[in-house]
Amino acid sequence: MLRRKNLYEEKVTAIVIEHRLEVALPFATRIAVMIDGRMVDDGQPMEVITRWKHIVGKPQALELAARLTQAGINLKIEKPSPEHVALSIVREYRVRNLAARRKHGNSS
Repeated sequence: MLRRKNLYEEKVTAIVIEHRLEVALPFATRIAVMIDGRMVDDGQPMEVITRWKHIVGKPQALELAARLTQAGINLKIEKPSPEHVALSIVREYRVRNLAARRKHGNSS
């Protein structure tokens, strides 16, 4: 399996063609949008997704993050991938859980 860290260490460039954003995002440092065989946009993953979300839809992980934000839970997401969204949720849970324990006098 390709690992992003290995690609960086080996100074390898990989071009991956993938329609499922959730699969591509953990590795992507750049995304290109093609229509009818022509590249019509490219750039940083979040920028491209923002510009094209009305066509490609939001990846499920980003949709979950958006809904949590609407509910008042602001996540600090480093990359738009399911793994990073999950880590952000876990971090937020730990912060809130620790704050609740301190509030009730139970710091263990």
